[in-house]
Amino acid sequence: GKLGWISAFVYCAGAALRLARFNTNIGVVDKRFFQGLPSPAAAAMVAGFAIMFYTLRQNVTPLKENVDIALQAVLPYFALLTALLMVSRIRYPHITNRVLRGHRSFGHVVAVLFCFVAIMVVRGYAVPMAACTFVLYGPVYWAWKKWVDRRPPEEPFF
Repeated sequence: GKLGWISAFVYCAGAALRLARFNTNIGVVDKRFFQGLPSPAAAAMVAGFAIMFYTLRQNVTPLKENVDIALQAVLPYFALLTALLMVSRIRYPHITNRVLRGHRSFGHVVAVLFCFVAIMVVRGYAVPMAACTFVLYGPVYWAWKKWVDRRPPEEPFF
C-alpha cells in the first residue's frame, strides 16, 4: 500500500543523504566513529528483520498467518526508523577500526571467531540480533550521555 511505498522512498532517500554526508565529511569527522547509522548496518537491520520473521515462520507452523501479518504491519515503520537513524547525528563506532584492526590479544581473536561461528550456527536469529545490537548502540549511548551522565552529548540528535 501507500505506507509501503512511502517507507521505501524515505529509506532510499535516507540512504542517499547518508552517503552524501559521508562523502562530504571524509576529512572532517573522527575516523573512529560514523555520524549517523551506516547504510550497510541499516540494510543489515532491515534484512535481518525479514530473516528473523522468515525463520519464525518456518519454525512456528501454527503461527504462520500471524507472523506474516506482523511482518507486513511492522516492517514499513521499521524501515522509517532506520532511515531516520541514517540521517541522524548519532555517533556509531567504526567496527572495522575497533574490532579487526591493530594488535589484538588471543582472547579477542577467540571471541571474534566465536561470534562468526554463532552467526553461522543460528543465522536466523544471530544476524538480526547482531544488527539490532549495533543499531541500538548509538541511541542508547546518546541517551546515556544526555541523561545519566548529565552532560550534553557531543552532537545533537538530528
